[in-house]
Amino acid sequence: MQDRLREIEGTLARAKERKNTILYKLSKRRQEEERLASLGVERLPTNPHDVDDVKVIKYVLFRLKQEIGDKTAQLRDPKLLSIDKDGEAVVRAKNDEVNKLLSRKAQWEARLSYLADESAAPRSRRKVFFGCAKELPEAITTRKRQRGEGEPRAVQAEAASSADEVSDADDEHGSAAEQAETELANTRDQDYIERVQWLGSSAADAELLRFEREAEAKMRPKADPAAARAGSSSLILSYWKDGKLTIPDEEHFKKQLVDGRKKALQERLSALRNKN
Repeated sequence: MQDRLREIEGTLARAKERKNTILYKLSKRRQEEERLASLGVERLPTNPHDVDDVKVIKYVLFRLKQEIGDKTAQLRDPKLLSIDKDGEAVVRAKNDEVNKLLSRKAQWEARLSYLADESAAPRSRRKVFFGCAKELPEAITTRKRQRGEGEPRAVQAEAASSADEVSDADDEHGSAAEQAETELANTRDQDYIERVQWLGSSAADAELLRFEREAEAKMRPKADPAAARAGSSSLILSYWKDGKLTIPDEEHFKKQLVDGRKKALQERLSALRNKN
């Protein structure tokens, strides 16, 4: 069992490390640009009243739910965020960010209901507290006030389903991240599902590895010994000044390699965009 846990931890660590690489971020950005291009927009809109395309609205809702799920997961994980470690101000700010996202989500859902000629579901404007934010003084005061008022359980369940009520227990009110995932399955289209699945598959790793190898191959000199020797001679002579040989430090050569690699990757991505 311990070996299995260590294996899982190693897999998660490698996945996290891969997501922090430049190639992964470039690939993710390319996927995002292609998705927006297929919707006919250059960037995500911010005002729901300026959008009349239902597909664009559904994609904005998908991104909002994704962001809400990520932030609530941070609040629910004591290793990432806690009042004892980070303080009340940090936790309160993070919880406020989630509430702002919930407010934006409600605006986009209302716009979607308007375009679909459906009645928008009413929502409470009460502040929601997630994870460790439930231990904030204002959250405790709100819970005590609700218990003193003897609020009916049916009202609590309805508010919890719209993620606009202070939840006393996760089993009773559910997780906002789970709600986002449930709604997400009904809104995102099959094409995007396939893209996301590919991005987390071994095929994506193989594609990124191929990009790296091609970039390295472009930086290597052609298989011409004479040209290689001539290039080496010119390189050495370029460091010969006033009868002295001045060789730059290691950081200089590292910078040259990194710049060359970045240039090769940019050329490769530009070629792929033009091809598409």
